[in-house]
Amino acid sequence: MAGSGVFFATGHYCVTVNYAFNFLRPAKGTNQKIRCRATPEKLGRTLCVYHVSLTDDEDVEVANGNFTFFLTGGTEKQPDQK
Repeated sequence: MAGSGVFFATGHYCVTVNYAFNFLRPAKGTNQKIRCRATPEKLGRTLCVYHVSLTDDEDVEVANGNFTFFLTGGTEKQPDQK
């Protein structure tokens, strides 16, 4: 999810450099939906850092994490190499 946020914020593809993810509690609620919010902490020229929070349908945080992405510089998909 956060990688998609990087693409939409910067227009560049990215690869994950580092991440830490914490599962805090079981998700509860009536609709059984999980919402993800990715908040940019830093949008740099080559690195982006995001904080991600997952909440259940009662708006209780059930997981969170921090992700660091390296911007590959390209905006076009590269052909598959064999």
